[in-house]
Amino acid sequence: MKNWFNLSLDYRSVSLFRLALGLFISGQFLFMVFPSFTEIYSPDTGVLGNCFRESYAAAYNIPPFVFGITTDGGMVFFMAIITLSSFLFGLGFYPNILAFINCLLLWLFHSRYNPLYLGWEMYGTVLMTLAIFLPSRKYFSPFNYGENENKPNHFQSALGFAALFQVVVIYFYNGISKNGEKWMSGKAVIFFISEFDKARPAADWLLNHEVLCTFLSWLTLGIEIGLPLLVFSPYKKNFSRILASILILFLHWGIDFFVDVGNFKYPATCAAILILPTGFWSVFEKLIRYPIKAFHCWNFPIAKWKVKKPVEIIIAFSLITIILLSNLFNTSITHTNDRIKNILEKVYVTDALKSLRLVYLPQYSFFSQYWHLYSPDPPFEKGYLQVEIISSENDTFKVFRGENMGNKIFASSVQKYLYQYLFLKKNRNQKEQILTHCLLMQEIGLWNKKNRKKINKIEIVTYSCFPKNISELKEIKNNLKRNAVLWYDINYSKKN
Repeated sequence: MKNWFNLSLDYRSVSLFRLALGLFISGQFLFMVFPSFTEIYSPDTGVLGNCFRESYAAAYNIPPFVFGITTDGGMVFFMAIITLSSFLFGLGFYPNILAFINCLLLWLFHSRYNPLYLGWEMYGTVLMTLAIFLPSRKYFSPFNYGENENKPNHFQSALGFAALFQVVVIYFYNGISKNGEKWMSGKAVIFFISEFDKARPAADWLLNHEVLCTFLSWLTLGIEIGLPLLVFSPYKKNFSRILASILILFLHWGIDFFVDVGNFKYPATCAAILILPTGFWSVFEKLIRYPIKAFHCWNFPIAKWKVKKPVEIIIAFSLITIILLSNLFNTSITHTNDRIKNILEKVYVTDALKSLRLVYLPQYSFFSQYWHLYSPDPPFEKGYLQVEIISSENDTFKVFRGENMGNKIFASSVQKYLYQYLFLKKNRNQKEQILTHCLLMQEIGLWNKKNRKKINKIEIVTYSCFPKNISELKEIKNNLKRNAVLWYDINYSKKN
């Protein structure tokens, strides 16, 4: 057992991970989803409301129960259930059962609103799925009391190894997928922080330090690819695991310091907590001079039964196999010029992966393992998307929710994420075409209700450029060109 100590998990890390993950998911619904309900999620008034639901379900043959909620009251109730169950999961209330329920509910929700299913939701859902298989007999508590004071704080388990493997493969596979020209030359961070609509004030300073940007580009690759070596290192095991946790936090919170990429830092923090070894808690207890224990959760009797090791190994092996096959499969069908994809084709693995038909596995769940974040390179096109109305008097208005936005680029964070999704996707798939149609039809209806100026036509417009060097990256705002992607005339017939 001693040789496998570095592959163990600490009960305190697991219980604090559970608490953090539950708070993250419930907080995401409370502070992001509910405040944006009217403009985005409402079946009656949202951009992704019943218009999108009906067209998307018909085009993709989606099971009716996924899109069965058609009223605002029903959707609010559904979202409230997710929020409450996630919060109770975090408190340790029947955590394995609630983790399973939450996975089902999140899968249904994100299937319904998949254009807003961004990377951090995927990260959180995957971690929630892992929580189904983690021990639930204890929860995190700062108080030292109860019957477990003399019991060991760590456990060895094949499922614990699978959990560690899941965390590291997210970073390792993402790291080896960053194999484009910009990453190899060290220019990726410069292109990344030049996203002017996401950049924070510190990005301007970093953009003027090219050598540091080059170093950070290669450091990112080093952290992501080297993470498995640290987590599974047989040398100075506690130190290497603590260092791995610190590097995950450094990576995500460091990125967020320069660029707003959403909520990646929160599920990443949950993952960093999960991999903290027993040695961390020993040092922490010495520093605060107070013992930290993990105590019993509320649970059904059946959830307290101990799974035999052969069964654990089979489940763990199955999870690891799904993780690997899902990543390789998604790489094999990607539209990007990925070097890993090219290698798979050269060794004749691509056809075998496609024959597995993993595309039919449930999306937006544990089975979604595609982590190509800024891979193989950051986007070459820089810019943003707008909806513009041209009145009968030939006046042009940038609009959102039927309101004139004036000189603003985005009226809300949800609009920013939605429009950036459309900007990157370029209306390639039928799903994006349906979303674009519903968006424009909604803007026409809201404009007619709120304004007296008649519409001549409505356009989806991009303001973008393709910078070729660092000087152009620094002057993106001056190089943006207006391009009408598609428009509708007053009779609402589509024109390319």
